[in-house]
Amino acid sequence: MAGEPELHPHTSSEWVTYLQQLLNHYGVWSGPEDGDYGDELLAAVRGLQQQYQLTPADGVVRADLWALLAGESSSAPTDGGHPDGGHPDGGHPDGGHPDGGPHGDSHTLHGTGAHAEEFPASMMAGGLPAFKYNLPSVPIAEVSFDTGNAAVDMRLSLIGSVTVTFEHAAQGVTTTVNDQTWRLAAQQSLDGITEGIQIQGVGGDRVSFSTTFGNQFEQTEVRFTPPNTMSFLGSCLIGYHVDTEVGQATVRGSVGFQLDVTVTPHPTSEPAPEVQDERGWFEEYAPVILTGTVIALVVVVAIAAAPETGGGSLELIPLAAGAL
Repeated sequence: MAGEPELHPHTSSEWVTYLQQLLNHYGVWSGPEDGDYGDELLAAVRGLQQQYQLTPADGVVRADLWALLAGESSSAPTDGGHPDGGHPDGGHPDGGHPDGGPHGDSHTLHGTGAHAEEFPASMMAGGLPAFKYNLPSVPIAEVSFDTGNAAVDMRLSLIGSVTVTFEHAAQGVTTTVNDQTWRLAAQQSLDGITEGIQIQGVGGDRVSFSTTFGNQFEQTEVRFTPPNTMSFLGSCLIGYHVDTEVGQATVRGSVGFQLDVTVTPHPTSEPAPEVQDERGWFEEYAPVILTGTVIALVVVVAIAAAPETGGGSLELIPLAAGAL
């Protein structure tokens, strides 16, 4: 490759589009190919620079990173494909995938068995039962894997409550208060909170989420906990519809999320450096996490009725306007 310019964050150009094509093709980043160098692309580039010890890891795309993506770096594999769209000057890099394959590594978060809890009483919405649930205050999913240099443990928590309402009852379905069919339909509709979630960017300072049902995750902070845990925190706006046997269910809520990432380096002959703060964690531990790692969340939130209801008949109370 020759003639590639330096690319700086918060700029736009066809070269940025080309970079996005490369990173998407290699599985390092899953964002759009729109030529806009935004914050998510910045996190992916910085993570790649940290992983391959390209300094400074500031997100500026220089010749060393272009060479890595083209397979011209000694640290990069040479087997790989070409992204669609091509080099802005008409060529294709004889490149390899930065982490050894076209799609990156993936790991599956498994359910912990944590239960959400139904509020002691249901509500009423348009004459039909409505339900409110507290999500568990403990991690709902976790995964552990080994990078070769360190053990990585991840735990995902969702904190808050959601409501489930029904706009119309399906034909022939009774609206009897103690009909457990409504509760079962409401419980099953909660599966969409976690269905199809994928987490990327765990090697950088900003993670990104994508979901089957389009729930919107927004990271707001990172928090270091000595000696080796970084927590990514933010909010999730939940809003989707699910067809059930009693009618279409609507699930809504605004909850918090916390993704804890703990990196434990394998013992070596040299003592491990002591990490004191957030910056030190990213410098020391982020490079051992594969930047292209995709965490696929395939966990169903299990629901348990609150002890006060005992799983029996529901007490209906009015649903205040704007409560959802």
